[in-house]
Parts: sequence; C-alpha cells; structure tokens
Amino acid sequence: MAEVASVSAGESHTMILKTNGSLWAAGSNGAGQLGDGSSSYTLKKTPEQIMTGVSSVSAGGWHTMILKTNGSLWAAGANSDGQLGDGTYINRNLAFQVMTGVASVSAGYAHTMILKTNGSLCAAGLNEYGQLGDGTTENRNNVFQVMTGVLSVSAGYYHTMILKTDGSFWTTGRNTYGELGDGTYTGRLTPGLVSY
Repeated sequence: MAEVASVSAGESHTMILKTNGSLWAAGSNGAGQLGDGSSSYTLKKTPEQIMTGVSSVSAGGWHTMILKTNGSLWAAGANSDGQLGDGTYINRNLAFQVMTGVASVSAGYAHTMILKTNGSLCAAGLNEYGQLGDGTTENRNNVFQVMTGVLSVSAGYYHTMILKTDGSFWTTGRNTYGELGDGTYTGRLTPGLVSY
C-alpha cells in the first residue's frame, strides 16, 4: 500500500491512514472496531477504506478512535467498559462522532484518553487500575475532564502517561511492572508527578 502517513495496531485489527486523509482498516471486526458497519463476524485480510478527512487514528484493544481534520472525534468498536465515551456500554460497528474540539487521542486496551485543543485532558472507559486518573476504580462511559495544561498523552494497556505544557511528566494506573516510572511498583488512582 503506497502513500501511508501513519498506522495504528489494535489487538487484532489494523488502522491505516494515507497521506490523502483516507482511513483504511483490516483484520478482525469482532466488536465492530473496523468501523465500517459490517457484521462483527467479518474478517478483512485486505485493507478497506472506512472514511476520508482523517488526521490521526488510534487503535485500542478492541476499539478505534479516529480524529478528523476538522477536530471532531469519532469512535467504533468495543464499548463494554465505556471506552467509546458515548454514555452507553453498547458496541458500535459504524464509526460515530463523539465530540469536537479535539487535538489528539490515544486508545489504551479498554480506555481512551482525549486531548482537547484547549489543553484539557479527558478520559473514558476501563478504570480498574486507576488509568483514567479520577481517584477511583470505577469505569466511566461518559467523557470527563481529568486535568488541564496538557501537551500530549499516551494510553497504555492499563496505565496512562501524560506530558504537561510545562514539561512535567505525570503517570496514573497500574504499576505492577514499574511502568509508571516512579521508582515503585505501587499503582496510582490519580496522576502523579514523575521526576528523575
């Protein structure tokens, strides 16, 4: 496939963004994560175009978050933990608009971190280990604000890494393997500052 701008791989699906802004998908559609409206039993071994006007894409375990060039955020796939942020726990096999004013998005295994253009960080989905950073372990199916002054974010399997505009580095979630980088193996329910 020629003229590819970026790619994001989920557990068993792949999302491909071409330089012309078209988004293509391949792999398993077991939870509707390809976002093309096809049956959840469909397997695609050849990439198929899903939509146009896309600026970035992030594939989670079984869900997909799509950012369009106009700043609107779209979602498809598994939603059993509320990771699509639409207020339900219903899987969606056709990509739908979640919100606007988005700068970037990062999909973890079953949680989603959304950076808005005003620098506010929002989250939804699985929160078993505190990866949403709200001080609880309750899943959230509605997008809510976590913090402000954020430059970038990356969602891991069960943890989240946050870079603020002042250059400070914050982490939250599971820390079984030391993945929060804070010198401990203790998980966090709220973002903690990491310093070296």
